[in-house]
Amino acid sequence: GSTPFSEHRVAKVLADTGIPFTGASAGNILLTTNKAATKQYLLTYGIPTPHFAVVENPNMLDITYHLRSSFPLIVKPVSEDASEGISQRSIVVDESSLRRQVATVVKTFREPAMVEQFINSDNKFLSLICRQFVSIDHCNNFFENDEMVVKFFGHSV
Repeated sequence: GSTPFSEHRVAKVLADTGIPFTGASAGNILLTTNKAATKQYLLTYGIPTPHFAVVENPNMLDITYHLRSSFPLIVKPVSEDASEGISQRSIVVDESSLRRQVATVVKTFREPAMVEQFINSDNKFLSLICRQFVSIDHCNNFFENDEMVVKFFGHSV
């Protein structure tokens, strides 16, 4: 089995022992394991992201005050990988569904929930190798059996 939040250790051991590998560094894995930390890092460099708040307790939703005029919002675990913990119920449209989904995330994943503005659009990813763009990938998100499905389309530049 795997140990949660230990992925960075493999990259660190490989780097420390000089074994070549592809993928992110241990530091980058640690940074991107926490969605809120990643968003703060992007904001530091002037890269805009949807407004967000981290909520540790569903009874303390007052920290989401600045988001409440922006319904719909999306609620997701702050430290889970990819789309883990995201379903149709993650998109909330009012105060009661917000409270209910934050409670579900905190209880199910035993970690804070990240609440952010929901942007209904497709995603695009740029891939770089040696500072050269190599592909532009496009993905569509949709729900199937209440779980998020991500379908990727890509092409070389």
